[in-house]
Amino acid sequence: AIPLTPNGKVDRRAIERMDVSIESSQAYLAPRNEMEEQLVAIWAEVLNLEPETIGVNDNFFELGGHSLLAVRLMAKINAQFKRSLPLAVLFSASSTAALVKLIASKEDSSFDVLVPIHTKGDKPPIFAVPGAGGNVLCFQPLSHALGSRQPFYGLQAVGLDGKTPPLDSVEKTAIANITALQSIQAKGPYHIIGHSYGGVVAYEMARILVAQDEKIASLILLDSFAPSVIQKQDTPDEAATLLEVCVSLANLYGINLSLDRKSLKKVPKDKYSEYICSILNRHEIDVSTEQLTTFYSVFEANRRCYLTYKPSIFSHKINVSLFRAIERHHDRGTVNDYGWNELLVNQIQIYDVKANHFSMLDKKHIQKIVKKISS
Repeated sequence: AIPLTPNGKVDRRAIERMDVSIESSQAYLAPRNEMEEQLVAIWAEVLNLEPETIGVNDNFFELGGHSLLAVRLMAKINAQFKRSLPLAVLFSASSTAALVKLIASKEDSSFDVLVPIHTKGDKPPIFAVPGAGGNVLCFQPLSHALGSRQPFYGLQAVGLDGKTPPLDSVEKTAIANITALQSIQAKGPYHIIGHSYGGVVAYEMARILVAQDEKIASLILLDSFAPSVIQKQDTPDEAATLLEVCVSLANLYGINLSLDRKSLKKVPKDKYSEYICSILNRHEIDVSTEQLTTFYSVFEANRRCYLTYKPSIFSHKINVSLFRAIERHHDRGTVNDYGWNELLVNQIQIYDVKANHFSMLDKKHIQKIVKKISS
């Protein structure tokens, strides 16, 4: 409703004071049992909404939820109900009613490499590979910005369930991802995106698919360095890797941490996880030592894959675009093409984004990427 003045005119000052949020596309349905009431209360706290405005069929992302809030939401849900539901569950169970079914089942949620971020639309699907942390939640803003006609799927890392061992090579990861994407799109041409380490996996996926006589419509690398650049750097020790994991986790919560490596080295190695968790908890990041261990195992496995991967040169021309984060999170030298042209027949297309390694996927920085994909 548009607020009016006593004279019947539009009250512009009242409009400026209004807290407007996206309205749900679902008809309102009130909580029907205690568990739904508990979940609605958690959603209300995270989304900063009144519980009475949230129906059990409402979509989390339609109500204004985003990747940072999703991390907080799942942390609170898992703590409340003593579960370990993965973040990607929010894409397949995005309402409180759907989450109740998962929680009430008492069964472990099945792990799938393929995560449906947006399944509707008449355009060819896009498949996106995340960085070393392996979580696809970072792609939700990009998928949303591409619109309702663009199907978008994430390819999450094996091992995030805390039970399955992470894969130990880029080649194995690429094959697992190809098997997953071909369950949705059996034949090319394919559109593939990779962020950071995910760009390396995306490259190998494209190389394998072309070797199988499939076509690649586009390969987009988001602040991703070729292995030759990474492998020239000093190999980080366990302390440095743990700090990088801590920074990556904090970024999921929208927090930019600056940590002192020397301080961590003073801590006994068997207390590393507790120390990192204490830092994260002080910043109101709800991470247990078990969750940190799972995240670290995936991150470390992917880091080793990055350092040992020996890519073959592409023998065909392929449309490859590189988006560089100008505000560098890592200093990898000044190689203009990030080392990719030595692997390609034709020159890579380069675009700069005024963001850092993580924030380039935020809503406010992705328009250049969206424009390129849409073209």
